[in-house]
Amino acid sequence: MATRFKDGSPERLFHAVHRKRRIAVDKMLAQRGIGNIGQPLILSILSQQEGGIIASQKELAKLLRVSPATVTVSLKSMERDGYVKKLVRQEDLRCKPIAITEKGRQAVKLIDDVFETLDHGMYRGFSDGEKQMIAGFYQRILDNLDAVSAGDV
Repeated sequence: MATRFKDGSPERLFHAVHRKRRIAVDKMLAQRGIGNIGQPLILSILSQQEGGIIASQKELAKLLRVSPATVTVSLKSMERDGYVKKLVRQEDLRCKPIAITEKGRQAVKLIDDVFETLDHGMYRGFSDGEKQMIAGFYQRILDNLDAVSAGDV
C-alpha cells in the first residue's frame, strides 16, 4: 500500500496549498477589519444573487458544496454580526430566505479585494492556458469526489 502524504505527493501539496491560502485569506481579511467572517464566500454568493437574496440555507449549502448544518453555523454568526439577515415569507414560515445587509455589501468589496490580490499573487507566472488546465484539474477532482461520496466508484 502506498504511503500517504509523503513529501511532494499530490495529497500533501493539495493540503498545503489549501491551508496556506486559508491562512492568507484570514490574515488579509483581519488586516482590513473583517477577520470575524467565517465564510466570506457566503457573502460573495449572496451579493451575486438578484436582490442579494437566496431562497434558502439548503440552496446556499448546495452552491458552497457543504452540508446545511455547516451553513447554519456560519449564518448564525454572520447574522449576529450584521452581515446577513433571515427574511420571513408569510406564505411559508418554515422557509427563510437569506439576504445580504448593507454591512455585508461593504464587506464584499473588501473580500473581493483580498481574493483579487491573493489570486493574482497565487497564479503569478502562470499563462492563461495553464490556469485553464488547473481549473480543469480542479473540476475533475470535484467530480471524482462527488462520485466517491455517492458510492459510484
